[in-house]
Amino acid sequence: MKYSDIMLEINNKLGTVDDISISTDVIEGMKRPSFFVQFDNIGTKPFMQIGKDIRFNCYIHYFPSNKRENQIELLNMRNTFEDLFSEELIVKGYNIMIDELDIDENQNDGQGKFLICQFEIKINEMNQETITTPMENLEMEG
Repeated sequence: MKYSDIMLEINNKLGTVDDISISTDVIEGMKRPSFFVQFDNIGTKPFMQIGKDIRFNCYIHYFPSNKRENQIELLNMRNTFEDLFSEELIVKGYNIMIDELDIDENQNDGQGKFLICQFEIKINEMNQETITTPMENLEMEG
């Protein structure tokens, strides 16, 4: 799976919010209300030569309709972020864990931030016997 696949799925979720566009760049004079999605601190670690552990931050910037008078709109968007991203994402058959959902109003704009945790295992390279030991073959030591 690619990072772009994850970005597309996040954008698809955000696309379900009525009348709010998704920006591909943050520029002055951009259409409001809109979202801008950004990844940061992408890190990958190998796991026992059979997989990899991927973690990175996802920032969803929300630019409300009005730059100044937007308290109710930002509170409503906080609820929307929680509803959309309180559970894992499913991207191309992978369950991607969302951790540490944090929502903040920053300089009169809303920002949702969460940690993406993905763990991929290359099952085809594993010895099937090591992961399918029947319970009756296990012995208790004591």
